[in-house]
Amino acid sequence: MTLLLALLAAAAAALATRGLLGLALAFRLRVLHGLHPHAADGAAPDDPEPLNRPFSERVLRPALGMVGGLLSRLIPARLMESTAALVRRAGLRGRPADWLAGRALAAAGLGAYTLLVTARLTAGPLLAMAAAVFGWSIPGMYLQSRARRRALRLRDDLPDGMDLLTVCVEAGLGFDQAMTRVVERFPGPLGAELGRVLRDQRLGTPRRQAMLAILERVELPELRSFVHAVLQAEELGVRIGTVLRVQSDSLREQRRQRAEESALKAPIKMAFPMIFLILPALFLVVLGPAALLGFRALQVARP
Repeated sequence: MTLLLALLAAAAAALATRGLLGLALAFRLRVLHGLHPHAADGAAPDDPEPLNRPFSERVLRPALGMVGGLLSRLIPARLMESTAALVRRAGLRGRPADWLAGRALAAAGLGAYTLLVTARLTAGPLLAMAAAVFGWSIPGMYLQSRARRRALRLRDDLPDGMDLLTVCVEAGLGFDQAMTRVVERFPGPLGAELGRVLRDQRLGTPRRQAMLAILERVELPELRSFVHAVLQAEELGVRIGTVLRVQSDSLREQRRQRAEESALKAPIKMAFPMIFLILPALFLVVLGPAALLGFRALQVARP
């Protein structure tokens, strides 16, 4: 336990030292900028002052980068790849090492705090270990939840986006121009993914590679079917409008089936709150006065 406390104290001291050095450097840059506003080595006049930047940019991000650089040499490549895939599916940016560093700092901080609070308890180390595991799991659960919500929203927007894409193509627009209209109309995950495809194509990436990259960022069967159908139509020379019309009809049918399935599940989901929350209150309101009147009648009838 003494060794663990020493390691945690050393980590906290290192982070505090890093933050103080960052503050000192920011103050020096501010002084130099005030003395020499147009100096080449000072801050640019249009840039925000270092001390006016958020705390996360001055301390937290450098600390995460430092810890992430250390962890990148120790963490297995499989865990790094899975974290990178999860970050992509969540629609976030940043190095996987930074996210793993945040998980490590959360685990160490929560575990150290729990160990200090429960130092006099026999089960203190076990509670500290449980808190550290919970702190390590919190960022992962957040990423998974965000990726799931993003995929569900993209699935809900995909039929309407496909209808707009089909109408634009059938009206005479090119496929890229039609995707631009969809990006303008849907600012959510669907627009973000199609916009990234267009940006990749402008940078010289082939359309096939740019479209397949969507499947690495979003795990959605409907989107996978759309991407493969478009790529197959280009390879075989099939009219793209016909393929999009078929995909649009299929997506709308799948959305109708999901709505019917949710409607059939609604009574089952409502059974628990009705039995344990609504019916007891209803019985209390309806039968309560009758029970009180009967109780009073029994008291009056007694000799």
